[in-house]
Amino acid sequence: MFFLKFYKNQLFRYVFVAGTNVILGYGIFAFLIFLKLHYILAITVSTIFGILFGFKAFSNLVFNNKNNLLIFRYLIVWAVVYFLNITGLTALNYLEINNYVAGFIMLFPSAALGFLLNKKFVFKKVNQDKI
Repeated sequence: MFFLKFYKNQLFRYVFVAGTNVILGYGIFAFLIFLKLHYILAITVSTIFGILFGFKAFSNLVFNNKNNLLIFRYLIVWAVVYFLNITGLTALNYLEINNYVAGFIMLFPSAALGFLLNKKFVFKKVNQDKI
């Protein structure tokens, strides 16, 4: 019962799905850094994974939307988030911050921006009165 109460809350569902996506995506990023891949390649691979996993998870579990055509808007959002990540990682590298730490730091602004853009741009509710 306690979990069901929270599950009805969209922000809770977003945090849960995003958390799962982040853990898996960061795990991929960290593993690729461990393998000595360049941080831009590592973030690219983990972003692609996040896009593939995230679209279906967010659309079904968070925003209750089955419209697969929204993938195009979703890709725009993740392009914006990707460039935020690259910019942030590059700046943090310039400051000589370890790539593992830099990747972790960038999780927070990326997640916040992702939620805002997904809610307002990709999965926004259409007011039927205005159609």
